[in-house]
Amino acid sequence: MHSRSPDAEERLQNDWFAAAGLQPPRHLAIHPDDDMYQGRVLQVSPERRRQVYMRCGHESLCVLENALSAAGCSLDRAGAVLDFACGYGRLLRFLVDRCGAERVHGSDILAPAVQFVRDTFGIHAFDSARRPEDLVLPRRYDVIHVGSLFSHLPRATFAPFLAVLARGLTDDGVLVFTTHNPSVHRGALDPSGFTFVPLSESEVLATADYGSTFVEPALVQAIAKAQGLTAVATLEREVWRIQDVHVASRRDLPGLRHWRPTPIARGSIVRAELRADGHAWVGGFVRLPRVLGAPREVWLGVDGARLVRAEWRPHPQALPDGEGGRWFDQFDWYTEGPAAELLAGEHTVAAIAVLADGTRSCFDARLLERVC
Repeated sequence: MHSRSPDAEERLQNDWFAAAGLQPPRHLAIHPDDDMYQGRVLQVSPERRRQVYMRCGHESLCVLENALSAAGCSLDRAGAVLDFACGYGRLLRFLVDRCGAERVHGSDILAPAVQFVRDTFGIHAFDSARRPEDLVLPRRYDVIHVGSLFSHLPRATFAPFLAVLARGLTDDGVLVFTTHNPSVHRGALDPSGFTFVPLSESEVLATADYGSTFVEPALVQAIAKAQGLTAVATLEREVWRIQDVHVASRRDLPGLRHWRPTPIARGSIVRAELRADGHAWVGGFVRLPRVLGAPREVWLGVDGARLVRAEWRPHPQALPDGEGGRWFDQFDWYTEGPAAELLAGEHTVAAIAVLADGTRSCFDARLLERVC
């Protein structure tokens, strides 16, 4: 082990963008109070926080675009787009680059978050409300995205908030929102299909209003239809392998019958070691939605540039349901060999899966560890 350089977090973020083949968003500022950036939420080493934060924000954009495409809609054709419960803008920074600030709106219950996204991203932003009956949307929207709010609401406000947002859609508008899949809950599930636990990652919101919610997909669809959203479809475990994504509208969306998971790899670099004699060993796992098949290739990016091919094989056992066993297959991978040129300085490594359709997905990045 060795001490990290002061710029390790920023370097790792930038090298992840490079390995993923992406341009960083124009706005990289992260508010210090952003829960989604805190170590208690990300549960990664400090130098990895920006990389994981940005990766999760970009993944949300990919999932949203994939869902809209299946619904016969797109951000290109949408007039006004609302990111409701936007927080401090983990997704918004990517939406602004994608759509332009003039078409993007944001809303959150936290007034400092609203002020931050308004000032930082130059978007239209307004305060949300604790009670759905107090929420007033300033206009109707072609697309409303709600990431990880309904995964925290109790039964008393779940349907009423959904009703307000449904009324906030244009006639052809599309609502995309997420909920926790019940299979990820480690405790007892309510037989009603709606389980609420007064516990969350937030340190500022009351857990009675914002806890952890696990709802059966069929029940989510029934609640949505009761609010006038006649077309509702669900992809289970589509976000971060723990949340279901629901697409809803008041008009028929026939393309949703063929909706498939977003071509994104999820996984981890479990070990990334460089010995004193210059021998390197890097390996871990990657998980892919079963319907997307096995990876075509797995590569390791070094310092955001040079690529090294890795060996991969199917994991010998099926994943338990709590890890997504009904939806995902795991593949183990590694690469090793002489790398004396990396003995000097600090280096980053990034794991990249090339999916069966040719999509390139960079699923993790970390610093290369020096070991004795």
